[in-house]
Amino acid sequence: MNELAQFFTKEVFSILLANSIKINDPKIVIDLGIGDGSLTSAAQKRWKNAQFCGVDLDKNRVESLNVTHSNVNLFNLNSLDLNLSKKINIKVGSVDIAVCNPPYLNLEKTEKYSQLLTKSGLKNSVKLISYTTDLLFIAQNLSLLKKGGILGIILPAGLISGHNFELFRKDLVSNHSIENIIELESKIFKRTEAKTFILILKKGCPKKDLVLISKANKKGEITDSFAVPKDDLVYRMDFDYHANKKTLNSSGKSLANLVESIKRGNISNLDLRRIGLPYFHTTDFKKHDGRLFTENNSYNNLDKQPLLAMQGDILIGRVGKTCHRQILIVESGCIAISDCVYRIRSSKKNQKRIIDYLQSEEGITNLKILKHGVCAQVISLKNLANLLIK
Repeated sequence: MNELAQFFTKEVFSILLANSIKINDPKIVIDLGIGDGSLTSAAQKRWKNAQFCGVDLDKNRVESLNVTHSNVNLFNLNSLDLNLSKKINIKVGSVDIAVCNPPYLNLEKTEKYSQLLTKSGLKNSVKLISYTTDLLFIAQNLSLLKKGGILGIILPAGLISGHNFELFRKDLVSNHSIENIIELESKIFKRTEAKTFILILKKGCPKKDLVLISKANKKGEITDSFAVPKDDLVYRMDFDYHANKKTLNSSGKSLANLVESIKRGNISNLDLRRIGLPYFHTTDFKKHDGRLFTENNSYNNLDKQPLLAMQGDILIGRVGKTCHRQILIVESGCIAISDCVYRIRSSKKNQKRIIDYLQSEEGITNLKILKHGVCAQVISLKNLANLLIK
């Protein structure tokens, strides 16, 4: 990753992406955020007679590519410029293929970006809490593609499986045709453990009822594939979730129906540390063997009252590689919890049922399946509440 939040694509995954696009003789191929040119290089080997266009905000990168990719029309521009088509002399709705590995940054929600999403058949995405560059790169690519044109794009887990992006996935399923979703192994990009995916998307034509989802190894080889009903992809699109879905407990009551409340701590680890009073954070789970005995700590006279865990409450880690294994019950006392921890409060009658299931191998496995995230693995409140407890 560089200062522009770019992760450059390894050759084997560039080849995999290009080979996953089922168009034989395109006229125009674009690469927004072209970076080191890896995707364009793979595309040129596949489609030798196409006209290629690359755009990047990094001036030095464009100057370097002018030497190594002299047969590509290169532009030093912001790929999210709403007047991009005029500046690169390519008509909106005329591109056959787009390949892309976008940067990943949070962006301010603006009217111009909302208009771009709407024009690209992503109108529900306007309601998202926040916009990200990868979301808007998809919209910009879709605006340039002709109907039936195909986008091959590398995406982090957020858009693919994050609860906050369900509206985006609904847009894809409703208004476009998902040709394939390929889950890549973790750590394929330097200096990040984020899980990434290749999305192959045909503009318009939302006719397919089944969508192919696949898994690739570190060599860029497809190791497994199966079809999923497209409506099932609104909830999550990742291969591992759907492959393991059959192992999820399909009987019992949802956790939400067995408890009085599921709440997340309301003060960060850093702020609790500054207060200087005892508190419980994810790093504390390993100090206790499924049971927490603590003092009756007091938090009077604070500007903001922390969420407290008391005797009988169940605590679960919200974030981290091992959060699916971070589960305990408070046996005594009272303690503040950080915002990286969930507190489950139930009647005494249901406590044993819940803690026994969550600490069982089946419960731990099902919590692991529910995790998602880009830079950090997270169990969302919605996913946790919907977990079925035997």
